[in-house]
This record gives sequence, C-alpha cells and structure tokens, in this order.
Amino acid sequence: MRFLSSVGASLVAVLAHGFAAFVILNSINSEDILPAYTFFVLMTFCLFAYLDSDRIAYLLGASFCCATLTLLHWTLMLPALAGVIAVGLVVAVKNWRRAWMLPVFFGLFLIVLEVFMLGFGPSKPGDWELGSLESSTGSVRFEKMESILDILHPSKTAPNGYLGFRWNKVVSASIGIGNYFLGGKNIGDNRVAFADPKILGWMRISWLFAIVTLAALVWGAIRRGSTRLAAVFGLAVFAMGQMEHLYSQPQDPQSQIEPMFATILGVIVILEAAGLEAAGRVRFLTVAKGGLFLLEGGYNARLMLASRGEDSRYMKQSNELAQDFPPDNTVVVSQRMGRMELLGLLGDIWRRLAALHCAKRRVGERFYPAPGGHADGGSGPDGEKH
Repeated sequence: MRFLSSVGASLVAVLAHGFAAFVILNSINSEDILPAYTFFVLMTFCLFAYLDSDRIAYLLGASFCCATLTLLHWTLMLPALAGVIAVGLVVAVKNWRRAWMLPVFFGLFLIVLEVFMLGFGPSKPGDWELGSLESSTGSVRFEKMESILDILHPSKTAPNGYLGFRWNKVVSASIGIGNYFLGGKNIGDNRVAFADPKILGWMRISWLFAIVTLAALVWGAIRRGSTRLAAVFGLAVFAMGQMEHLYSQPQDPQSQIEPMFATILGVIVILEAAGLEAAGRVRFLTVAKGGLFLLEGGYNARLMLASRGEDSRYMKQSNELAQDFPPDNTVVVSQRMGRMELLGLLGDIWRRLAALHCAKRRVGERFYPAPGGHADGGSGPDGEKH
C-alpha cells in the first residue's frame, strides 16, 4: 500500500512474492536463510516507511533489521547495504538536509553488532566460540569471533572449494534466475538444466519475468516518479546480489532469493504505472496478474509436493547406514558438503553397499549351499564345488 493505490493491486504484489518458486522452496527447507530474509523484507518496509513519513523510528528499525539479518545470515548483508546506500545517495543529492540518513543508519548498524559482541563475545581474545551443535552425527563447531570485523568479513569468505569467480558461473546464475519464478530447482549441472525440455521451459518463463520486471525498474529509476527510490533500491540489490553470488553458488535458491526480490519491486512499479491510467484498464490488469500468479503458485506447489517425503527417506537411509557402519568407528570424508548433499551421498553409499552385500550373498548361496541344498557351480579338479 506504500506505492499502490488499491488493495487489489497490493494483493497482486503479495501473490507475486509469496508464490515465487524459490520463496516457496526456501520456506519449506531452508530454516537458515528464511529468518534473515524476513528481516531483509522488514528492513525494506522500514526504510520506505521512513522515506514516506520522516519518522526516525522507522530508520532505526531499518538499521536494526539490517544488523540482525547480518548476524543471522552474512550473505544477505552486502545486497541490503547496497540498496540502502543507493537510496541514501539519491536522497542526499535531492535534498542535502537528509544527508544524515546514511551516517545514522550505519551508526546504529555498528552499535547493534557491538552490543552483540559485548553480550556474546569472548571475555579475552581467542577463548570463545560462537557455539556448537551436538548431534548423533557428531559436533559442528563455529569459528571464533573476536571483533565486529569477524562478523563483517568472516573467514568462510576465503577462496576454497566452490568459492571463487569462474566464467561458467555466469551460466549457473542464469539457471538460478531461471528457476526463481517457476520450477524452483537447484541444479548444479549446467548440462542437465539445458538438456531437459521441461526445465528449459520453466527457465524461459522465469527469464521473461525477470527481463520485464528489471526493465520496469530501469524505467522507474529514470522516470522520477513515486516509485523511483524503490526502483533504485531494487536495481542495487539485484546487481550486488548477483555479483556476490557469482563468487559462490549463483544457482542456489538461497543465493537468488534476495537479489531476485528486485523483480517483485518491478511488479510494483508496473502496477503503480498502470494505476495512472484508466480505472477499467487497471482492474483488468490487476485481475489478470492476480490470476497469473495464482496459477503460478499452484503449479509450483504441485512441483514441491512431488518431492514430499524425501527428507524422511534420506534420514531413514542415513540411520540404516549408521547401523551397518557405526559413527563411533567410521569416518566419512567429504568436501564441505551441505546437509542434504551429505545425506544424499550417504544414501548412495548405503545403496551401493547393500547391492554389494546382496551380490556376495547370492554368490555364497550358489557356491556354498546350505546342508541338503544343491549347488550350481562347476567342479574343480578334486570334484569339489567352488
């Protein structure tokens, strides 16, 4: 309702966001990214509420939300700060009396992080760890944090494994963008994505959605209308988010959920511009878009339901594997895999070992039958079965 003049148009924007494939997917299986992403959405609301009302409480709320999302999931910090800085600079150029907006925002941002360090930081350098998680599979420990710099630039950002810039990640980014709106698949193999006609169809629709909405943001930033700051914010978040995740895993749903929020702002820009036209046309566009997003959400939900129960199957396989190979005396070597990838690997190992066990059993039954049984194997020189 901040930008749109009708409840119906606002509802269409909500449907566009809530029914996006990656938003649904992350809501189901990503308990780590969703709390931080929630604070990003709250930060966006507070930021534009401040710009609309000049109430300092909203600016402080935006800063607090930005600090909180940084603590919850560091990767969301850079795009969020890029959006705030872009908006703050445009506001300062337009009205120099509001140039204090960015210093106040960053001041409170750092204060919240410092309070966190005071409450949970080490009593002396090097003697404290952020926490540990004990489970049946072992202990997961987090890195030591001694200052705000360890929050703003964690050691996990150093090049290792899949981290680093490579040209093939541009294709991976296009796959991630292509699954945000429709499909919602996390595809690590570029060849698989382009070889499957169904996946390629999803990506073409999502690419079209991204092109139209991002073009609307460019137009909105140039037009200098009421949605100009929203367009600037969206373009900055999208650009920084894509650059950041080209360094990591740009096809991952967690990587794309924040930068692709820009497309929802693009939907808002389109609806706001349509609101300036004739009322009949507005109603038609609102109903048409609402119906489109409802169909999209239903289709995405149907795709998610197809994988229902996979977590339980993975856990069952993992437990069965643990019975045959107790964790106390078994070591599984992996290269910084995520939980689901590791469970998938364990399930694959279990299936292969089970197949090998069955094969050995069949061979034993054939050559070494139980008393009274018959063996099918051939005879050796001594006449015995082998």
